[in-house]
Amino acid sequence: MKKSYLMFAVLGALMSARGGTVLASPVPTETTSTSAEKETSTVTYMVPDVVVTASRTDQEIKETPAVISVITREDIDHMNAKTLREALASQVGVLVNPGNTGAAVSIRGTTERHNLILVDGKAFAHDLDRKFSYGAELDRLPLDNVERIEIVRGSYSTMYGSEAIGGVVNIITKKKEPPETSFYWHKTTGEDKSDTKGFSISADANRRLHILAGASHRKTKPNYDRENLPYQYSGTLNTYYLNASYDLSPRRTLSFALDYLDQDFKQKDLDYYDRPQNSFYDHDRWNMSLEYKGENTSEAYFLRAYRSVYEKTAYRKSPEGTPKKSVYTAYMKSQLYTIEGQYRKHWGKNTVTVGAQYRQDKPIGNRQKAGGNYIGHRNVNGFSVPLYEVLLTQQSVYLQDEWRPTQRWLLLAGVRYDMHNKFANKVSPNVGLVYFASPHDRIKANYGKGYAVPGVNELYLEWGGIYGDPTLRAEESSSADISYEMERGRYRHKFTFFYNNIKNFIDLYNRAPEDPFGEWYYQNIAEVKLHGFEYEGKGRLSDYVDARLGMMILRSNDDVIDGESFYAPTYRSHTKIDVGVTYHRNDWTATLWGDYIGKNRDAKRSHVYQIWNLTVGKDFGKNLSVSLGTYNLFNKKLSSRYEFGRSFRFTLTAKI
Repeated sequence: MKKSYLMFAVLGALMSARGGTVLASPVPTETTSTSAEKETSTVTYMVPDVVVTASRTDQEIKETPAVISVITREDIDHMNAKTLREALASQVGVLVNPGNTGAAVSIRGTTERHNLILVDGKAFAHDLDRKFSYGAELDRLPLDNVERIEIVRGSYSTMYGSEAIGGVVNIITKKKEPPETSFYWHKTTGEDKSDTKGFSISADANRRLHILAGASHRKTKPNYDRENLPYQYSGTLNTYYLNASYDLSPRRTLSFALDYLDQDFKQKDLDYYDRPQNSFYDHDRWNMSLEYKGENTSEAYFLRAYRSVYEKTAYRKSPEGTPKKSVYTAYMKSQLYTIEGQYRKHWGKNTVTVGAQYRQDKPIGNRQKAGGNYIGHRNVNGFSVPLYEVLLTQQSVYLQDEWRPTQRWLLLAGVRYDMHNKFANKVSPNVGLVYFASPHDRIKANYGKGYAVPGVNELYLEWGGIYGDPTLRAEESSSADISYEMERGRYRHKFTFFYNNIKNFIDLYNRAPEDPFGEWYYQNIAEVKLHGFEYEGKGRLSDYVDARLGMMILRSNDDVIDGESFYAPTYRSHTKIDVGVTYHRNDWTATLWGDYIGKNRDAKRSHVYQIWNLTVGKDFGKNLSVSLGTYNLFNKKLSSRYEFGRSFRFTLTAKI
């Protein structure tokens, strides 16, 4: 088996390249559309031809070495998905790991802190602990304003810098919609209980000014264990957004975006002495951005600035409502400021991309005493807590060249240089290629180096027996993959072998194992090697039936350097299979899909399970649609995976 992986690694390695629709030279040797091409193009569920994540500008999927999957708006509606967690759960190479505060996404076995989640290519402020920073975001980011979701699997630090070791999830929001007002109501009952209502309004003026605004309110209720304690936090989530763009010319646009999130969650639990208490978490975040972008027949460019501010307050009270002072009493504020630009030029057989970014993170909290500057106290739940501020800055430049020497070959080389005020400067190179064997067959390969800097908590935390380490080194990765893509009539197939070696892996290590609670320190504790195989297929079985099949076989090896790793991805060595079938005829649609999760080979305790889901939808004209669904059809209960049983869903959407 090892010899096979070495053979594929020698052949190449896949991942990041481009050639935008505006900039790309013609693809392969044949230009006449065949009947097979026409037949394939009619499959409505097939991925869009153009994506933006790999190069940050419009580009055809065929023209990039990157392994990319796209979740379309139609896919989201067919699954009746209302959270990012639900949309990602059935994607090839992706495993969603639920927890009591949310869910974490793992791409090709990497941990959640190795996968970058973006909205329209922009980062956003979140929790200070990178180990759990995106955990709540999978349930927090709404999907009602989403046009599509692009998933790039594999290291992508050349374009995005830190955190993109495992991959990038880029949520593309709606921009220019036809003038209308829409309302929706989503109700879930059974073992999963929630109620969501929302609306959106779109308008334009003189066909140049485009405005899209909306809001949503979601209320969730908990599931309880045998001691009548809830498994997860529950409460309310309110979101508001405004997207406005003005067309300065047919190919130049000025855009402004603003959104706000307010989440109030609580959970009944027990303290260290088994006394009942209530835990409260209040979250607020607002994002604002301004962007100028343009393009012509030979170039594309953008310049944007954005700010994101996230606040979190955590506290506990007795059942009678009396405030309780504990280590969980906390306040934190994460502030992100970014300005970045990119210029992309097509010269003959070359397409050159150059970009730069300045980013400033200014986190404030009461748990960063070890490395922050004291700035005063704040009242939290009736108690005064000290606050400390940390300043992190990063300046980055990157350069990438795509060379098309012949119609059959596309070669890519890129490099990024990041300068940090707290860490050693980092160089992230990447090389890739695409060989067009025919108009319907491609071999893609990519090799790249990536990195992930420690989070603020991993550096400076002092809280509840967990401590940061200011001397932590950035995690570094070397990744490679090679894939074969083919189209045959109504069917598309993609086969991929991948490898990722992560050094300086950061994890928790117990320095006081004799202590019942321990003394846990973040350390560069291990070297992790991940490798595996992916298959992704889509096809039209008949004029009314579409199908998809995905599979990932993942294997991991940990070389623990000092002590026992606590969260290392050896727990994620498994096989995952995703299956989906959609029937669509006239105004009716029905989708059946399921996920099989195999045994974690290296875990002491592991469950093999599969979850099946079914939705049926009906359109009543152009302005009214109804969807009914059953999640977890066969009532699978697995509390360790936060699967509590069958639930029923109803969605009503009306447009004016």
